[in-house]
Amino acid sequence: MHLSKWTTMMIGLIIVMLSVAHSANAQYPALSRLNADVKAQSPNEFVTITPVGSWKMIHDKVPDWQQPDACQHQVDITGKKNADGSYWTYSGLAIYAKVGNGFQFDRLFLIEDATTLNGINLPDNAFFLDAFKQKLEAKDAMLMTMNYELKNATAFYDFQMNKKPRVSGNGDQLFALYTVEVTLDLPNGYQLEKKIVPIEVKATRRGTDFIFERAMKKNDGQLVSSKDLGSSDAIDALEKYGFSDRSLSQMMQASQSYAQAEGSNGEGFPLDAELVENLEKTFLTREDNFAVLFGPRGASMITDVTFSIKEGSKAQTKSDGLSKVFIVDYVFNNENVNENSFRRITGRRELKVDFVKENAQWYVDQSSYLTEAEYIKDESIAWAYRNSYKEQTFEKRVFRK
Repeated sequence: MHLSKWTTMMIGLIIVMLSVAHSANAQYPALSRLNADVKAQSPNEFVTITPVGSWKMIHDKVPDWQQPDACQHQVDITGKKNADGSYWTYSGLAIYAKVGNGFQFDRLFLIEDATTLNGINLPDNAFFLDAFKQKLEAKDAMLMTMNYELKNATAFYDFQMNKKPRVSGNGDQLFALYTVEVTLDLPNGYQLEKKIVPIEVKATRRGTDFIFERAMKKNDGQLVSSKDLGSSDAIDALEKYGFSDRSLSQMMQASQSYAQAEGSNGEGFPLDAELVENLEKTFLTREDNFAVLFGPRGASMITDVTFSIKEGSKAQTKSDGLSKVFIVDYVFNNENVNENSFRRITGRRELKVDFVKENAQWYVDQSSYLTEAEYIKDESIAWAYRNSYKEQTFEKRVFRK
């Protein structure tokens, strides 16, 4: 059978690759050497080393597209037994750097979550949870200072501690770390958010007892739900745990019970959310009203408009209405035929709007811009794709029948 030059070359390459792989496998360190190298990293602590699985080639200090430059082997380790009968078990990766045709020990990486204390009875979850709640009940100054959420919570719902502790240290310097998930209400802008915030509780062993050390927030937590209270005044009026004389049990509740603040802009005046809805119905549903804000050609150029309350602004109320400052963001098309240029630009301006009440209904009376346009985003669109973007304008999307 006659083979082409290309086929012959490919077969040769495969044989070379197989021989290289075989050569590499053949030169892995002996398991006896693996045990000795790992033992040497902590000869007084590491008692037994047990290889797990097999050798694996890895890309350690080189990118994946290059040849692997190291190998690793998992090991399980048993530590020495202490006077109280306790001992540590570890799991780690022994990593060897490739040197010539062989390998040289580089380091031992211990897997933190796989380090376990054995032969000693740790307090159960209830102990650590109770230690945390005692500090919270006492409004411990350091706990309140270090945990914004706990200090500013307007209500607590639940405390959960479901996992085994992560233990570190040795002897009397033994640290047990638990994560408590605290469900609470927390003010944010004009909203009240129900969140689950993970707090890491640290306790240190002193003799046979564990003493509470600290409780630090682990991350920003998970949003469960939120309520719009309409204004910062309504939020400020809520009682905050760290600034209240009420006890933890008094701040516990089963569900969010805060009703939307009636007249958050003053007694008898609409909520901020209602004002934004009023703006949208006024300016974004009729072409002539749209032109009041954006000019007669605005609808053929603008693709999107968003109204929001200007942060920190308060309504100025008067006998027949109110005034409020808003932010209006709008995205518009900018086409230059001579240069074959098409861009989508996001503009932003502050808008002062007066509202009046007639026949029990609120209406926009007048509006005016307070600032020049600020262009906060500029996207360049390929000329060939401009038509698909121009189809998204308000003129074609809303106003044309």
